[in-house]
Amino acid sequence: MARTPWYDSDNPSTVARGATWRGMVWILAITAFVAIISIGGWLFNVTTSDVKGSGDATRTVNSGDNRLAQQAYFEQTYADIQAAGQNLTLPGNETEQAGRLTYCRRLVADYNAAARKQVAAKFRAADLPAQIDAATACPESSK
Repeated sequence: MARTPWYDSDNPSTVARGATWRGMVWILAITAFVAIISIGGWLFNVTTSDVKGSGDATRTVNSGDNRLAQQAYFEQTYADIQAAGQNLTLPGNETEQAGRLTYCRRLVADYNAAARKQVAAKFRAADLPAQIDAATACPESSK
């Protein structure tokens, strides 16, 4: 007795069984295809992340907003350091003088740190110093 293909069968259970089996194969094939594409995309992102990260950093550094913000930061911080250094000559008790000195030194440290940052260093104006010496900018007043 020859077997009748499921699509030629008059038996509904045979037709349903054949269609179900083929449907499951298609679902598994589509799932495997999506998984392979997803893994391939992830692998591509991982292998190109160094180049992308470098490109993103360059775009961030060269953005107009960053240029303006960094130029303004250096100008303002340098002016604040000069003012804080001058305030050290004002009269006051020991606690006030210590606070002024600490504030001045913190400003110098912030300026120096920004001058070393990749996103800021190249936007410092040419007439501003690359680094500031805290002992020179914030001299302790003689008592």
